[in-house]
Amino acid sequence: MIGIRLWQLRQRKNYSLRALAQATGLSHSFICDIEHGRCNPSLKTLQLIAQALGVTPAFFLNNMVDDNERQNGMVFHSVQGDKGGKDRGNTSETNNELAAGY
Repeated sequence: MIGIRLWQLRQRKNYSLRALAQATGLSHSFICDIEHGRCNPSLKTLQLIAQALGVTPAFFLNNMVDDNERQNGMVFHSVQGDKGGKDRGNTSETNNELAAGY
């Protein structure tokens, strides 16, 4: 997911692999490997890339948990009108019940 977001942003900003490599001090082949999902960047590397592209590292990480949960079938929807009328959506209480097998 990081690689796709990196590629999209790099294209939108009209950066070549070599230009981004020069701006970050990373090799163009390493950036290409990140974009194609062949490797995952460290936080330090992500910070270098984000700074060169004018975003925060969070740009690359936003929605990653949600996307991974969707892929693994772990999407929890809010349940309205449950006992006491409280919303028992994705809360620690609900997660504890799931872990206990309820």
